Parts: sequence; C-alpha cells; structure tokens
Amino acid sequence: MVFGLFTMRGYNFSPRFKDLNDQRFWRAEMPGAESGGYGPLEDLARNKVNLNKVTMHWPDMLRVAGSPARW
Repeated sequence: MVFGLFTMRGYNFSPRFKDLNDQRFWRAEMPGAESGGYGPLEDLARNKVNLNKVTMHWPDMLRVAGSPARW
C-alpha cells in the first residue's frame, strides 16, 4: 500500500536499513529441494534457518500471529 501511494504521488519509496552492519540475512534450504542460489547476495545471506524449529513451533506461531494485540 505504501509503495502504491508513493507511486501515485510521483515519489520513489526506497527504505534504507539502519545499521546494516549489525543485521543478519537468513536463507532457508528445504531438504530434498534444489537451492537456486542467491546470486550477488550469496555471501550476505550466509545464516541458515533451522526449519525443524519452525515446523515444531508452527502451531504456536499461528496462535500468536492470530491473537489480538493487547497493549
């Protein structure tokens, strides 16, 4: 929505990462599936997601994502 609003107004929305040196970029490799590679970002995305943890905690993640925020 934000990109569309900026385009309608004739602006180029280009968010920047703050403190990029401290950021980690992650990759997910599915077991048994061929990885297509990340091209020029290959060295940047060197951290790997532990998909076993994601699968194990998926029901909890859905519950938290679907629960209303109570501030």
